[in-house]
Amino acid sequence: SPAFLGYEKYAGYQVEYVEALLYYLTIMEPGHFYLGCLNKKETSEAIRDYYKILVFLPYFDAQGNFHIEVFAKGEYLSLEDFVTKHRGSFIALVRVLIPEASVFNP
Repeated sequence: SPAFLGYEKYAGYQVEYVEALLYYLTIMEPGHFYLGCLNKKETSEAIRDYYKILVFLPYFDAQGNFHIEVFAKGEYLSLEDFVTKHRGSFIALVRVLIPEASVFNP
């Protein structure tokens, strides 16, 4: 894996570190899911090609194991396949609060 660069101003985070990042965020700020926008560098740092929107649902199961469900175009994609396919890209994330079951009213 490449060296961790942290948050890049016009790009977000490196795809290779999305699992570690979501693990940390799920511990520190539970009750959220994340929308992600994949991008890659084009001609400069400020000009990027945003080419795919994804949904990340990180959670801990009853045994305390960490999982991330990834969806692209409404279809499930394993985290391993996602990272392998998009290695070298960046992802900008937006945190979304999961509403309480009895409170959600679209």
